[in-house]
This record gives sequence, C-alpha cells and structure tokens, in this order.
Amino acid sequence: MRKNNLIKKGVVVAVILLFISVSVIPSTGTTDVKQIVMPTTSGDTLYVGGNGTGNYTKIQDAIDNASDGDTVFVYDDSSPYYENLIVDKSITLKGENKETTVINGSDSEIVVNISSDNVILSGFTVLGNFIVEANYTIISGNIIKSHWECIQIGCFSGNFLHYNNTIMNNVFKSDGYICIMIFNTILNMISGNIISSGIVQGGGIWLHNSNDSVVSENIIKDSEISIILDICSNNTITKNTISNNDYGIYLYSSSSNTILKNNFLDNERDAFFITSFLNRWKQNYWNEPRVLPKLIFGVIEIGSIWLPWINIDWNPAQEPYDIGV
Repeated sequence: MRKNNLIKKGVVVAVILLFISVSVIPSTGTTDVKQIVMPTTSGDTLYVGGNGTGNYTKIQDAIDNASDGDTVFVYDDSSPYYENLIVDKSITLKGENKETTVINGSDSEIVVNISSDNVILSGFTVLGNFIVEANYTIISGNIIKSHWECIQIGCFSGNFLHYNNTIMNNVFKSDGYICIMIFNTILNMISGNIISSGIVQGGGIWLHNSNDSVVSENIIKDSEISIILDICSNNTITKNTISNNDYGIYLYSSSSNTILKNNFLDNERDAFFITSFLNRWKQNYWNEPRVLPKLIFGVIEIGSIWLPWINIDWNPAQEPYDIGV
C-alpha cells in the first residue's frame, strides 16, 4: 500500500503577524540605487544585488554582516543566487519579487537553513530543500520547489518542541515527496498556501507529534495524501480545499482534532483513520450535497487485531466553501 511506503519515509493559537508601517527608504550610495518601498524596521537595511555602491554580491555575506533586527533586501537583477543560506540571526530576508528573485542551492544540501528565532523570509523563489529549527518564524509570499521536501519545520531529533511558526501565502511544489513536514511542534499556523506534489508518492502537509496548530484556507491537490496527522492532537483543520488526491485526510494515532468546513473534491478516498479517537468532523463538503450524515470509515488496532470503525460528520455542508486563496 502506497500509504505504508510514505509513512516509512519520514514519519496558532499565538501567531505573531507583524503589521508594520510602510515608508520609502532612500537609497544609500549613489543615485543609481533603486528606490524601494520598504517596511520600517528597528535595524538597518543591507542590500544584495542591484547596482548601488556598497551592495553585496552574495546573500550570505549580507546575512553574516547583519545584526538582529536588520533587513537584508535582495534585488532580482543578479538572480539567480547560487547559494545555500544559513540564517542564524533574527532578521528579515526579503526578495524584490517572488517570481524573479531566485535562490538556487545545491540539491545535496539544505538551500535555506533557519536556526534563529524571529526570522521573516518573503519574496523569493527557493529551489531546493528548506529547514526551520527555530521559533516565531514567518515564511510568507514565496514559491518553494523541491525534488524532496519543500520545507521542514521542527526538531528532528530528541523531544524539544518548536512553536509559533507561520507558513502563509506560499506556493509549494514537490516532485514526489512531502511539501510541508512539521515535526515536534506546537502552536503553528499553515494558511493560504497552494500545495501540490507528485500523486504517486507525494504528500501535501505532514504533521508528526505536533499539537495545537491551525491548518486553514489552503489549496492542497495532486498528492498521494493531502494532510497527514501522525500522533497529533488538538489541531484544527479548517476551510481547506482538498482535491484530486489519493487520500484527502489520513489520521494515525491522532485524537481530539477538529476537521471543520473543508472542501473534499474528487479524491480517490476523502478520509481514513487508524486508531484515532475523539476527532470532530463538522460541516465539511463531501463532493456533493448530502441529505444524510457522512460516514468516515477507518480501523482501530487492538493488539494484532484490526477492527473496522467509523467517525461521523453529522451535518455536512450542502455546497462547497469559497476558500479564496
């Protein structure tokens, strides 16, 4: 079973969104520097690319010379940037245009590695693997493509929990594996993203041992499994459009989660669960208007015995929701 192959390969409540006033930052150097509308920050702005005096050639050099609270602004003139970045300071890393400001790293390494808290990254196309082992990170308004995982958030060894990370308004595309992997975390937000992976062995969002988070208003399509909750509790999965997947939502040993007001469209199987209890299925749209409650079939494991079990969406929606991603 393809689900078993996928499991073997990898098994907000307090989100901080920075609403910052906008001002025009004057060019520092000669008059040939572009005038950019930049958010006001408490620190300095370091420029990469472009043609201004003092601009850095490499993004990593600017990061290395930045201080906490600074902004590193990257022009698209010199794109693509063939770098593998380590972000170990609390900075804002902003690309000029997400379509044209490209970070293209080596496939054999992590392209962007964020290890410091309070980092904001936006406005890039990232080609390759992306990892976050930090807190209060905002990944917003990017295009992230990978042959493997697009982005991994959390601690992958030990039991240390990361928390309060936000992934929003990005486009993710994986060529056959997991787009978003969330391991050992709490209080995260995944919202407003467009997510697709190879339908043969790919997954959309995988939460492992991750609790009290919100997955909302995403479009998740063309995957083997759209959303996997693996040993998770108290998460809210709401107002997502889940379409053209082998499995829509797959729960494994996950309890007390809420699956609310999602669109399930043209999936081979909309939902399945194994040994998962007390999950609340409410007002989801299941491919078509329904008069009767929707039965969600699964199994429970008692020792070596597998028994059929059901969950019920007692009041399914009569028409699909307008997600508006």
